[in-house]
Amino acid sequence: MVFFGTPEFAKNQLLYLLDHGIKIIAVVTQPDKPRGRKQKLSPSPVKQAYLDRNLSIPLFQPEKASSEEFIQEIQNLSPDMLIVVAYGQILKQQLLDIPSYDCINVHASLLPKYRGAAPIQRAIANGEKETGITIMKIVKKLDAGDMLLVKKIPIPQDATFEQIESNLSNVSGPALIEVIKAYESNAILPVSQDEDKVTYAHKITSQDLLLDFSKDAESLHNQIRAFSPKPGAYCLLEDNKRCKILLSKIVPSSKNPYENIEFSSEKWVVACGKSSLQILRLQLEGKKAMDFKDFVKGHPKELALKKSSISL
Repeated sequence: MVFFGTPEFAKNQLLYLLDHGIKIIAVVTQPDKPRGRKQKLSPSPVKQAYLDRNLSIPLFQPEKASSEEFIQEIQNLSPDMLIVVAYGQILKQQLLDIPSYDCINVHASLLPKYRGAAPIQRAIANGEKETGITIMKIVKKLDAGDMLLVKKIPIPQDATFEQIESNLSNVSGPALIEVIKAYESNAILPVSQDEDKVTYAHKITSQDLLLDFSKDAESLHNQIRAFSPKPGAYCLLEDNKRCKILLSKIVPSSKNPYENIEFSSEKWVVACGKSSLQILRLQLEGKKAMDFKDFVKGHPKELALKKSSISL
């Protein structure tokens, strides 16, 4: 197997496969990228796992996985299978034709719903009650390949992106092994996707993160959960600083949207278009994230939201 992946979710799958005796002959991940205030080059979580395990197999970080040089490198390995988990680049047909078995992908949604870049976030933001992972064959069209295995999990009302991603990660490793064993025993049963039920999970933009308190509290609560802890949904304060809201709770009280219903040492409740939100965890611009009760001890002055919806 050649493993393609980049973020934390992919790292967990790589480690699971290694720990369960799957023979990985090479790892492919995105090039190191500048991160943090100092913009220091940092490895992806998959590369960091590779380094931490001191693996002796090849590591590839092509700028373009479509380059002839990289494709030849993979060709030389003669892999049985390519396993792709949130890699972040489109693979050319020339690359997909290399393995003797197949190229398979772990996608974090119940396909054909939420094809694309941000399936977990979009499912939570839309108030879905369940999600899951789909292991599918990779084809040229985005996330459109035949499905090989589907595993469902619930989305609890207050679960955040971080929690759902972790739950999906826990089911993905065993599911991958199940699919690999099915290939070994010639028991694969591909199921085509229903194109009439396709939806797309488009890439997250800065506008997706801005909270508009003229909307109903449930929509805002889902938006907050979908982007917590990172990148974090935010509102603007009257001084134009950003305030990320990382955890919230729907409360029935009402007032004019954006107005504080309560700001005390115990709680912060803001009125929405319908019902209100209690802010449980927040992060002021340039500060660390804190639970509200801890935050208010050092910042007793009442915070007021700016009614403008202009993004910085």
